[in-house]
Amino acid sequence: MIARAGTKLAATLVFMCGMFAFAPQTALADDTPPSGGSNTCPTLLILKSWFCGLVDSSGNVKKVTSDGSDGGISLTAFIWTIVANVVDDIFRIIGLVATGYLIWGGYQYMLARGDPGKLGSAKKTIQHAITGLIIAILASSIVNVVMRVIFG
Repeated sequence: MIARAGTKLAATLVFMCGMFAFAPQTALADDTPPSGGSNTCPTLLILKSWFCGLVDSSGNVKKVTSDGSDGGISLTAFIWTIVANVVDDIFRIIGLVATGYLIWGGYQYMLARGDPGKLGSAKKTIQHAITGLIIAILASSIVNVVMRVIFG
């Protein structure tokens, strides 16, 4: 009975993590397309471009100034925007890898056919994949919150 409840809990956790990992997120940088219709923040699969939030509505890179005046962006904000975009992409890749390991662990579990050694290995793979997925989601959330607090 306890094992069945643990399996249901793990399945629910994996489902919720998958929902949050692939749900549209509010990004730190402004990645909405301008009114002209062209997207200034292109994506590749789920990875966003490193320059999201650094281009204006016409698709040109914002002018970098020392203090962010004249409609430009300050150098520190420019650098931290790039860092935030790259870190966000890294956490998205980690989430995809953890999801792949979760699928692989399930595949191993199905093929174990009652062999205790293979079942133990499959369970460890699934546990580690869920742990990695949780860490990736929490780390991404923490980075986004910290960057919003810093840059408002």
